[in-house]
Amino acid sequence: MEDNQQGEENEEEHSTEVAENTNPEVLEDYLLARDRNRREPRIPTRYNDFHIALNIESCEPSSVEEALKSENSKKWLSAMAEEMKSLKDNNTWVLVSKPKTCSVVDCKWIFKMKEEDTSKDLKIDL
Repeated sequence: MEDNQQGEENEEEHSTEVAENTNPEVLEDYLLARDRNRREPRIPTRYNDFHIALNIESCEPSSVEEALKSENSKKWLSAMAEEMKSLKDNNTWVLVSKPKTCSVVDCKWIFKMKEEDTSKDLKIDL
């Protein structure tokens, strides 16, 4: 019977605590998630270097015309001649006349600038 009385007393104390917590003064200080100030979104630090990589990429020509109009046009021409010579020496490039019934496989020059230490090398692939 004593346990039952203690249980009733605990329930009364709990109900008074709940009543105290629902006091309007306490509810005024309570902030819901929707009422809080939004945080300012920031780009993660792992993406900080992407704008630099984009600037480096944009200085390489994307076509033969751009390469020939650039300030390094003589270097690009010599790199293209060197690549053609290498293909010919390795017997990987043979010029033939186009048959009327066949289609031609396209190819594209890929221009890359390689910077090692202080020297800048121009690399071309076909």
